[in-house]
Amino acid sequence: MKGKIASTTLLFILIVGFIVVFQNVFGSENTLIGVAGITAALSLIDIDYTLYPIKNTIKFVILEVLIGISAFVASLNPIASLVGNFVVIFSLIYLFTYDTKKSIYVPFTLGYLFILYSPVKIEDMPLRIAGLAFCGLLIMVVQMLANRNKFWSKTQKSIMQVANDLKEKIDLIINKEDVYKIEEKHNEIYKNVRNISGKIYERRLKRIDESNLYEINLGIVLSFESINITLNKIQDEIENIKKFDEILVQLKKELDYIIKYINNEITVKELSNNLKLFIKDKSSIDCYLSYELKENISLLNNTLEEVELKLNKEIKSSNIPYSSLKEYVLKRNFNKDSLKFSFAFRSAIIISIGTFIVSLFSINHGKWLIFTLFAVLQPYLELSRAKGRDRILGSVIGVLIFEIIFSIVKDDSMRMVVIFIVGYLSNYPTKYNQKMIFTTISSLGAASIGSGIDLLALDRLSFIIIGTIIAMAANKFILPYKISSETKELVEKSIKINKQILNKISHIKINNTSKKEFNDLILVNKLINDKISINNNTLMSQRIEEFLDNQRVMMNNVNFLINSIMNNNIKDLDISSTCENASLLNNKKIKEEDLKDQFYSLKSNIEKFVFIDIFEIFKNLNRSYEISEDIK
Repeated sequence: MKGKIASTTLLFILIVGFIVVFQNVFGSENTLIGVAGITAALSLIDIDYTLYPIKNTIKFVILEVLIGISAFVASLNPIASLVGNFVVIFSLIYLFTYDTKKSIYVPFTLGYLFILYSPVKIEDMPLRIAGLAFCGLLIMVVQMLANRNKFWSKTQKSIMQVANDLKEKIDLIINKEDVYKIEEKHNEIYKNVRNISGKIYERRLKRIDESNLYEINLGIVLSFESINITLNKIQDEIENIKKFDEILVQLKKELDYIIKYINNEITVKELSNNLKLFIKDKSSIDCYLSYELKENISLLNNTLEEVELKLNKEIKSSNIPYSSLKEYVLKRNFNKDSLKFSFAFRSAIIISIGTFIVSLFSINHGKWLIFTLFAVLQPYLELSRAKGRDRILGSVIGVLIFEIIFSIVKDDSMRMVVIFIVGYLSNYPTKYNQKMIFTTISSLGAASIGSGIDLLALDRLSFIIIGTIIAMAANKFILPYKISSETKELVEKSIKINKQILNKISHIKINNTSKKEFNDLILVNKLINDKISINNNTLMSQRIEEFLDNQRVMMNNVNFLINSIMNNNIKDLDISSTCENASLLNNKKIKEEDLKDQFYSLKSNIEKFVFIDIFEIFKNLNRSYEISEDIK
């Protein structure tokens, strides 16, 4: 707690100091430009823009200047406000709203509205443009201080944390600790793995070098994800869990080797050699789950060997299907059915009409209506309802506190002190309704400086209630986009890709199979399921969580199957026939007893485990399909 207070206080002092300096350099009429600039710089700090610093600096400077010029044009008259605001707000929200990662439209759109409602004369525009250009530079200065040359160090630190978490989870399993502790650790590992892999994928889209670092680190992370899944299966074997002690202890040693590699204590070659010893040790492969753990490490070792081969042959390209990832993530969304378009259009039409009416009738404090529209208009209908409810609740409480405090504190200088204190305290709440309490007090307090507080609170509440009602109605009737409907569609897409993968497996050719034909589908399926997972943070559906867990298990088995084929571990197994039998078993057209002869005719344990893999894949597809029917 002390650390949070210290860091929050320091950050607040720096922000206030920056705004004071900015105000002295660019004038008091541009104070909100500085506020918007520092807000944008801090909002973007979690995204690394330092790969191309010059390019991105130019981009942010031009963006800030264009925002300023557009706001000036829109403030000239009501018609300019209607047309200009529609174009600018649509563009900002469309360009900076994303499906599978954090959207960044808020700081730029909010900055535009700040500028729109603090207009200056034409002769003061050069100084304003200079201030805006400075804000563009500020964004990249903060980026360079926070992110320059830190991506891989942060990533590797996060990977080591996951490795240590896996070791801790293994200890919990060996010691037969409480199942809830193990489940909590499982969820923590999954969350961190998804976060790390997402950042690596995103960086790889932006840059085509560093492929070795990319492939090795991603290989480690994906291996950790698979290990985490298998450990959960082992945990379910409560009655026979003791038989896994030996292989789990060995696995901990392999995790230590991975940590040593990340710490640059051993080379890729040395890591690979140690992993091979674990993989080739047949003494601990006495059941299917032991085989799974071996395969998890084998998948990582294959990645290391591919990197080593590329280095020896001086091959620069990568085998990961980046083009498929780009096609899925960056495909055009300019249609009424896409999230980006529907949200951008809805926001632009409502806010532009709102600004037109406020401008036409010169409504005093009308900006409070506009800012409410902007806040409550959300990509999804469900989020809009929650945001509207929280905004009204926080505003009512804030108005009551404002009326009490500012009825007592009547001196303007003392009111400024109160606003300053409220601004500092606003850094601590995390819930939106709590933040709105402080925002309401600050806004009303600023409006009361140099004037009375008569009718201010009533105006504020009126505009917030009216704006919330309009925004919620817009979300419901103008290209409505329900998170539940989108999630159902994504589940259907995931099932469709599952079936495509199974079809490829059913027609697989042992000596003529390429990883790429599977990687493309597996990667797109991962992106779809990641988006489903993001949506479920709002929906909180247990069935969707079950679907995602089942998908992760299924893709794990698919990877094991492909890995065994690539490593030439299959000689006697007829994959097509096995797939046909797996399908018949799931459709209850044959019984498990009918498969015993085929299973026991296989000569190697590996082929028997691959046989099980295929049945597990079909079983999990069938289960995913049943869950998807419930979700519909």
